[in-house]
Formats: sequence, C-alpha cells, structure tokens
Amino acid sequence: MARTIWIPVLAGALTLIAGSRVNAQLAPLQQSAAPSAADGLTSQSIQTELAGDHTKALQLADDAIKSDGNNPWARYAKGDALGSSQRPDDAASAYREAEQHFTAAEMWGKSIAMWGEANAFFQVGRCQDSSPLYERYASFVEKVDPPAAALARKFEKSCVTHPATH
Repeated sequence: MARTIWIPVLAGALTLIAGSRVNAQLAPLQQSAAPSAADGLTSQSIQTELAGDHTKALQLADDAIKSDGNNPWARYAKGDALGSSQRPDDAASAYREAEQHFTAAEMWGKSIAMWGEANAFFQVGRCQDSSPLYERYASFVEKVDPPAAALARKFEKSCVTHPATH
C-alpha cells in the first residue's frame, strides 16, 4: 500500500538515481494507513542510502522485505541500494519485483520502479538493456504524463555505452 510518508524521501531518491531532477511524474496515491514496521525500515533504508551507506541501506531493505514480503517500497529501496553498489542486474531485478508488488491503482509506484530498472542499466552504460526499459516506461506514462514519457525517451537516446571492465 502506498503511503504519503514516502513522497519526500522517494522524490530525493529518484533525483539521485536519475542524475537530474525529474519533475514530470505521476502523482502518488494518498493513503492514511499507519506506517508498518516494514515501512519504517524502508524509510530508514532510503535515508541511509541517500547518506551514502549502501551496505547498511541494503541490509535495512532486506530486513523490511523479511518483515513484509509484499511491501513494494522495500523492494524499491533494495533496488536503489543495489544500483548504488554498482550491481545493475540485481538492482533491476529488485525494481522489477517492486513493480510487480504495486497494485494496479499504484501507477506512480509502478512508474518509478520501471524508471529505476531502466536507470540501473543506464548508470553503468548498458544502453542495450536500458533502452527498451525506458521505452516501456514512456509507453506506460505517456497518456497521463507526456513530459515524463519525453524525458524517458531523451534518456534512452542519450545513453553512452561504457567499455566493459574485467
């Protein structure tokens, strides 16, 4: 269930992930449910990630998932920590899982999970992987948020392949 407590933290995380402010976003759902233990751990994970402690952020996200295996934000936080740890495949997997755990009504959550998955590959120059994911995101949001779709397509075109390191 999406909760209003995530909005400021996730907006900061999305800014950090994307490398630039993303102003065109679907609006998050407004919920009034009290935060759960998993919500608290997820919030701590994201705050810890923003502070630069990727290992601790990953541990907190994993603890949140153990506390509530259906919490999509915990999986999102895990993707964020893994992406910052230069583990793009694992990050993309966590973002995909987050997307699958959002309900159909949680379009904003689904959309930022899609963006996170694409961005995990973009950040390491894996354009062949990020390009179709940005297009998938753009197709998902274009009817309700054309500027966000345009931004995704701009990122898709601006990707620069990094040489492989061994």
